[in-house]
Amino acid sequence: MNLGEFFMPGWIGLFITVIGVVTYYLGRVVLDFYPTKEDKALNHIIGVLLLLIYVAIPVSAFYTFS
Repeated sequence: MNLGEFFMPGWIGLFITVIGVVTYYLGRVVLDFYPTKEDKALNHIIGVLLLLIYVAIPVSAFYTFS
């Protein structure tokens, strides 16, 4: 198993990408409809959640399939 297979098994990569795109667009829509001073805070929260998703899914998949 090379590094590419470790970090991005096909369906897991697709799953992460879909979650990332959906989360990003939901965040954009929310910010468009509710422009507040918390915009930066919301962006940081979304960024942290995405980072956790991007890290957690491949790691959990590795331990599940190993």
